[in-house]
Amino acid sequence: MQMVKNLIEQCLVHHMSPKQAMDVLYQKEKIEPYFTKTVWRLLKEQNPEFFRKYDIRLAVIDQVLRFNDLIEKQAEMMSQLNHHPNEVAEMRSFKYAVAEATPISKLLQLFNYEFVIFEPI
Repeated sequence: MQMVKNLIEQCLVHHMSPKQAMDVLYQKEKIEPYFTKTVWRLLKEQNPEFFRKYDIRLAVIDQVLRFNDLIEKQAEMMSQLNHHPNEVAEMRSFKYAVAEATPISKLLQLFNYEFVIFEPI
């Protein structure tokens, strides 16, 4: 049990989730996932404050990774749009047509508000 505890502590240093730790310990050390899960649970019960912060840290890491993926996808899409200027013009005209047809734009026109669509920089 002490060996598994030490291995889990190494997994914690590498910011692994319980599932990742179970997978790694099974693949490298042939430790059954249920045993890793049991030891993880015991550690969590013994150190609730540490694991509360650790879980938050894992959530933030996950959000940063997802955000980075979205930024990468946006960069790819913007690159594709820059190679097809006609499609960009079509998308802009479609955006204006949809915006002008929305009920809110008609309401704003009734009150003499100018309906402005801001272009990305």
